Amino acid sequence: MPTTRDWGHNNRAVAFRVPAAHGSGRRVENRVAGADASPHLVVAAILASVLHGLTHHLKPTAPAVGRVLAGPDPDLPNGLLAALERLEHSSLLSSYIPTKFLQLFAELKRKNTPRLSMSSSSANWIFICDRLQCYRCNVPVIPMVRGRNV
Repeated sequence: MPTTRDWGHNNRAVAFRVPAAHGSGRRVENRVAGADASPHLVVAAILASVLHGLTHHLKPTAPAVGRVLAGPDPDLPNGLLAALERLEHSSLLSSYIPTKFLQLFAELKRKNTPRLSMSSSSANWIFICDRLQCYRCNVPVIPMVRGRNV
């Protein structure tokens, strides 16, 4: 996952990649959003940022070439909870998406985030995963994956 806001042509190390494609295949890939992101909110935020850039005649930075080794960008949230905090308090995004929606979305995501994901202890994950069972046959899932006898 990219740790900076750089963009580049056919560069997989950047946050926004413009693949080597022509015609209808030409696009920009947003490589920042994680699997836990709402695809609808991601698209809305992308469209809002494009509209904001066009409306305010913002110029893009120079494209990054090669690996981006600048270190983590302090303006790019690191993790779900930091991203939700930024989402709730973004004056720019709230000018395009209602503030109440952003606040409710962040609150819902926080309540649906398992407490264990906030912990760095792998022992907690093993404790929970050892108790997961297949919904069809009630056989523990992790022991099957680890190759244990069940």
